[in-house]
Amino acid sequence: MPASPDEHSFFGAILSTLDVGDRINDRRLHVKQDMIMRLMRAAQVRMLAIDEVHNLLSGSAQQQRRMLNLLRWLRNELQIPLVAVGTAEGLRAIQSDEQLANRFTPFSLPLWRADAEFARLLNTLELLLPLRQPSGLAEPALAQKILAASEGVLGEIVSLCRYRL
Repeated sequence: MPASPDEHSFFGAILSTLDVGDRINDRRLHVKQDMIMRLMRAAQVRMLAIDEVHNLLSGSAQQQRRMLNLLRWLRNELQIPLVAVGTAEGLRAIQSDEQLANRFTPFSLPLWRADAEFARLLNTLELLLPLRQPSGLAEPALAQKILAASEGVLGEIVSLCRYRL
């Protein structure tokens, strides 16, 4: 979900994800919408994951309602599951629409703890992230610093490892 929750920004983000970029010069919303629907069907998209769904709340009440209507319409039109990822505020935004609330099952990720599973996560991140050099993320002292700074939140852990190490 873009920081500015409006249809044009949302469709631009989808176009960018589909590696098309926002090349459609036409600012008419229905033109972008039609293009997105054709591209998503052609790509045989089977799920739409929307990260930072709590950004819905940064818009006016009218923008929020329009974006919730858009999500409901996309789900119905494409007949694919939507996955909304975000904070508790994002969940409240989704639940403010009775029809959407019935289509989303809330699932909270537990906070990470200093254990073998956390060490495996850090080792996996070290292998997958484009770090400049091996960083020893799972070494106890560094792992503890990462855990403390992130407060055990997965997104914060990844951000710390990706951007600050």
